Amino acid sequence: MSVVTALVSIAIVVVVAGQIAGLAGANDWIFRPAVTTAGSLVLLIALLLPVVTARDESLHARGFVGYGLTPGFLSLALPLTDLLSLPAALLVLYTVIVSSGWAAVPGAVGVAVVSGVVLVILGLQLVRLGSTLGAWLIRREHGTPVRVAVALVLLALAALLLAPPLADPRYLGAALVPVGAFLAVTPFGALWDAPGRIADGSSPWGVILIGIGVVALLGVVWWFIIGREFHGRRAPRSEEVVDDALGAFRFVPSGRLAAITARSAAYWLRDPRYRVSLIVLPVIPLVTFVAGVVGKVPAEYFALVPVPAMLVVLGWATMHNDVAFDSSAVWSHVVAGVRGVWDRLGRAIPPFVIGLVLLAIGVPLSALAGGDWALVAPLIGLGSAALLGGIGVSSAVSARFPYAAPPPGAQGFEAPSSSGSGAGAQTLSFAAVLLVIAPAATATVLWLQQGGDWDTIALLAGIGAGLIAAVLGIWLGGRSFERRGPELVAFSVRN
Repeated sequence: MSVVTALVSIAIVVVVAGQIAGLAGANDWIFRPAVTTAGSLVLLIALLLPVVTARDESLHARGFVGYGLTPGFLSLALPLTDLLSLPAALLVLYTVIVSSGWAAVPGAVGVAVVSGVVLVILGLQLVRLGSTLGAWLIRREHGTPVRVAVALVLLALAALLLAPPLADPRYLGAALVPVGAFLAVTPFGALWDAPGRIADGSSPWGVILIGIGVVALLGVVWWFIIGREFHGRRAPRSEEVVDDALGAFRFVPSGRLAAITARSAAYWLRDPRYRVSLIVLPVIPLVTFVAGVVGKVPAEYFALVPVPAMLVVLGWATMHNDVAFDSSAVWSHVVAGVRGVWDRLGRAIPPFVIGLVLLAIGVPLSALAGGDWALVAPLIGLGSAALLGGIGVSSAVSARFPYAAPPPGAQGFEAPSSSGSGAGAQTLSFAAVLLVIAPAATATVLWLQQGGDWDTIALLAGIGAGLIAAVLGIWLGGRSFERRGPELVAFSVRN
């Protein structure tokens, strides 16, 4: 790593840490949640940055076979090589500067020192695990799109860390207080929050012991990884080879819908084009948070955006051209005489299930970030309209207006071999999704302005419009699939 890169990294850490420590004097009421939130992001960056920058490791455990060393010794010796690295210096520098902000709280400095030592050890463990994961991805055929997606997440995290110098403390605090309270009970934020417990009159040592337990747990995980690399893997038995070849299809019941759903789910889990879409989803709430804080938007307003935006990307961005993305299955469905509605429904089930998980996790977190649990109803309405509307519109448009896409198994950012951008299909389908979301969005705006029962109306309007769009879109898409079967087969062969 060049001297210039090291100096720039140190300068950025000093500026960010200094800005956060400076909140202890002028805006002490948001200093604690700012420390917890920013510290959690720093630990997450410590894990993800080596995934992007890692090279195939020269200090690989298999390289020490024959030297009489044990996996236990290597699991302790290899992390020690990180103590003299730039990540270690940056972690120590950041922790020292931020911890200096606790000087005004009697007794908090000592706790900050103890928790800081544990945090540095935890950060170095995450750096080592990230380096190992990055080296593993380098050796995999489809590791590049995953690392590119991680790089996008890192850019969003860096923007979050740079938000405090740009934001008004009032708006920054409205967003950070609930987020910091949530992160304070997680392994990433608890140790950063430990000195603040002194100000509350509670004991911080229980939290520190839990942090030490997390460090010990990660040590066991690292020891397991070293042992697995050191000893290698045994050759699988014949029945295990058969099971591995079948994969999850061993558990799929017979039937057209089940088979189509299972094959489509395999694409979502294994194809790089779909995996990149899934990995990029966490970038959306991070970018929204930065835009809201810097733009001084009230927390309850921008809390309504991330979940519907993620579900639009999930239900529309990939699915509106899924006949081209999943083209290898078109000819088999047409030749087998599969009803078009089963093809459309089977392809829609995997994103629908993923979307339900996003709703279940994202709605309460968004309501927590917005500081108002009354946001739950309009969030569910907007999210349902975005997910079901995206699936319904995409099911209809993709069967009627497919356009060239990267072939199955291609890298996530690879360009298609055929010409044609499909701009018309993209514009038409995206506009239709916005129309499905419009009733719930209108009711939500009226609720924010007038209150009353508009939140319930937003909930019902979102679910109702989404269900209508999903049922109608799958039916229309099925009709198009049956009528245009030969043309779709010819399209899949050409593209």
